[in-house]
Amino acid sequence: MLVAWMLWMWARNPNLRIGIGSATGKHGEDVISELQSHIMSNERFRWLFGDWYCKGGWTKKGFNLGTRTAHYKNNSCETFSVGKDVTGAHYDIIVLDDVAIRDNSETATMREKQIKLYKDCLDLVVNDQEKPFLDKQDRKGVIVVFGTRWHFGDIYNYLRSIANRSLDFLIDWPLMRNPEIEEADPERWRSRIKELLKHPKTVLLAPGMFDIKYAKDTFAEKGTFEFSCQQMNYPTSDEGATFKAEDLCFMKMADVPGNLKILIVVDTAGDKSTYERADDWASLVVGVEPAVIGGVPTSRLYILDVVAKSNISSNEFLGIISQQALLHGPHRVGIEKNFSQTYINILREQYPHLRNKIVSILATRNKHLKILGLQPYVENGNLIIVEDDDAKEVPFIGRTLKLSEGKEKLVNQLTDYGNTDHEDCIDALSNILELLKPPKKRVEQKYRWDAANPKTGY
Repeated sequence: MLVAWMLWMWARNPNLRIGIGSATGKHGEDVISELQSHIMSNERFRWLFGDWYCKGGWTKKGFNLGTRTAHYKNNSCETFSVGKDVTGAHYDIIVLDDVAIRDNSETATMREKQIKLYKDCLDLVVNDQEKPFLDKQDRKGVIVVFGTRWHFGDIYNYLRSIANRSLDFLIDWPLMRNPEIEEADPERWRSRIKELLKHPKTVLLAPGMFDIKYAKDTFAEKGTFEFSCQQMNYPTSDEGATFKAEDLCFMKMADVPGNLKILIVVDTAGDKSTYERADDWASLVVGVEPAVIGGVPTSRLYILDVVAKSNISSNEFLGIISQQALLHGPHRVGIEKNFSQTYINILREQYPHLRNKIVSILATRNKHLKILGLQPYVENGNLIIVEDDDAKEVPFIGRTLKLSEGKEKLVNQLTDYGNTDHEDCIDALSNILELLKPPKKRVEQKYRWDAANPKTGY
């Protein structure tokens, strides 16, 4: 369909420049190869529209049409991909086809590159040529986006949540719909695949092509994650994810309960590290509220503030911890013992309000096991990330959240755990498990010594 649409546009206006963006250069080259095949070898096409071939310049990355009459720097068709510099080019139409794929959606850095490509394209599309849309002529530059969603933070979620005000239209059709399930669970009904497959009122998008048997067979073959992405246009967490995005809870600052026990937990880094991918210094302010799950006492954790910064000195970070303490009034501040004792002494001397609140936490050899201790809090809805009223909007599972840079890092590190370059925020958060442990009870001596000889005492 995409190839046919592009050929139809050129048939109406051969001077159009079309740029094809994709996740990999190979995908764009495949589209160009198909276009060239029709232009050069499709006899019916050549009979209807004539010879479009132009000698010279026909490569796997682009080509010019022989029917073109305008002279431009860019070819009639060119390809580019995520992560490549596309500045300086100009296109009348840009087609972004499969910019997000499974392999480039695993980390926040990869997903940011997808979104950056779209933002760059906003500056590349121009209004030079008329574009025949249906029955009207329009010079407006056009960006057309096609693709399958592979992550709730990918480019398509960005378009639905942040950029939707600027879109002319959005087609978001899942394979199955069911009015009863949609009404019962308006936000997450697409993830209830097993119910949709069994419910008698489920309706297929195109029953003549895809019946319920097709849906059941595909689900059995693909599993929940791939079926959700490819058929329901609703990415879910991978089956093996340690922390599932669907389990994360968020709350407005105004709704946070009072009388919370405030704790600050810290993960330290190298002093003023200068290399580009240096670890962050991370400090989290957490409000703790007693809770009961299934009759078992536990705690509900409210993430009130997160600061995560690299390339700063120890003294700068000590100042950040002090400011957090002045603002929130913590009961205790937990810092790993591997942090230099010199800086702990400086913290106590320069910031007297923290002197009696610092608790040294023994660094564990197996950081992964310690982080896994957070899993029950996330799965039971007892880890709540508090939104910031004055922060930027961040897309998350079809909605927007107001999160500071530090809280956004925490969310990404939780949902992408195992695929991230840094885990400083969740490493710091896992230190809270040590602070939540009840104090050890003093064991009274069960035995006593009675002297056998009162004269000698033995």
